[in-house]
Amino acid sequence: MDILNYFLTNYALKYSFEKGKVLFGDAEKGCVSIEKEDNGFFNRKEQVSTDGIVWKSWKNKKIPFLFSKDANKEIVTETNGYVSINYDVVSASSYLLSGWHEHISNNKNSLGRINYQNSLMEQLGIVEVPVVNYYFDILHTALNQLNDSYSVEKSKSSVALSHDIDNCMTAWLEGSFSELKNKRIHNIPKLLFKRLFKKDEWFNFEEISALEATQNARSTFFFLPQKGKVNGLKNADYDVTSKTFQNQIELLIAKGHEIGLHGSFGTHIDFEKFILDKERLGTSVYGNRFHFLMFDVNQTTSLLEKAGIKYDASIGFAEHMGFRSGTCYPFFLYDFENDRISNVLELSTHIMDTTLQHNKYMNIPTDQAFDKVTPIIDEVIKFGGVLSLLWHNTHFSRFKYGGWKEVYMEILNYCKQHHAKLTTCEDIYQSVVSQINDEEN
Repeated sequence: MDILNYFLTNYALKYSFEKGKVLFGDAEKGCVSIEKEDNGFFNRKEQVSTDGIVWKSWKNKKIPFLFSKDANKEIVTETNGYVSINYDVVSASSYLLSGWHEHISNNKNSLGRINYQNSLMEQLGIVEVPVVNYYFDILHTALNQLNDSYSVEKSKSSVALSHDIDNCMTAWLEGSFSELKNKRIHNIPKLLFKRLFKKDEWFNFEEISALEATQNARSTFFFLPQKGKVNGLKNADYDVTSKTFQNQIELLIAKGHEIGLHGSFGTHIDFEKFILDKERLGTSVYGNRFHFLMFDVNQTTSLLEKAGIKYDASIGFAEHMGFRSGTCYPFFLYDFENDRISNVLELSTHIMDTTLQHNKYMNIPTDQAFDKVTPIIDEVIKFGGVLSLLWHNTHFSRFKYGGWKEVYMEILNYCKQHHAKLTTCEDIYQSVVSQINDEEN
């Protein structure tokens, strides 16, 4: 694994810079020298030790330096015509972005997902801190200490808005059960009438589109191609190949929204089934997010690239909001199967409604949710990053998920007040790629 190349490739997505000005483990006049402290760590297939990690402050935030033991050094110093970064931000960044912790770990739950409870992010308490962006900012600062034209920030804050469409035909059943449970029986006939004579309460694409239009926003709708259950777990409650849904997809596209693939359960490690999902969707797609946020760093990346997917949005913890890969900016995945940098861009999921709402996850009441997510948003804004926000269509309904539509709109209002662009995942992807192409030309 060429960790310096991986580090600089992803750094270059956010900052323009002269690569020859960055040295790793060497020093030269007129360059930035980054301390190399991994000592062959990646060749030994080890986990990083959480004992004795050095914590230092940068931009008023305590951040860990994973491969360092000496806490007495300044982070950045200038000596004899060159600038030194005295902690190994290259190895630490590559460790987090590549998913190395997961690459050599068998720590998975019953769904086959990496356990947040035993992740490095949970162990160090840094899931809400985009640590890699702090590392990048250290290099950005060091390069500008040499010359303020050596590193230039490319972009400002954006929000990638998305909706996973799992259920949109069963509000009459689940919503009615919820109303019965909460002793609001008078609402049940309304749900049944709407389902029989109009559209199901959760078939609410026009409502979502109209709400977002008030904020001049567009979003990505990830449709699930398989209906029914797999190993007892639900896929869609609808048939995406039906005329009703194909017409709905065309309407959303006409309104400027993006259609993405919501790979059904198990397809993250099954290429043939994933291709079948892609074909069933009935329209060309740039991006994918797997159902239940399934993602295996050892197999999924090469599968996505082989399938022609340009970006993925699956990497995130279902149990906790934050930065599973330590970053609030898109990054290139690492292909462990072929030991190289992938051309698939990852737009990690940072905040999901289910994470906040579910009683087995964070279980946050709606009147507290906005205050809980604000620090995450502020971290993204601090670095001009991309906030990836996932809100299911079901959570725009007052039945079973009352109050969550209002939380969503609060988030959008807050982001807009801070001048963030509210847009689709594809738009984010295209912006990143166009910057790369401009530099190459």
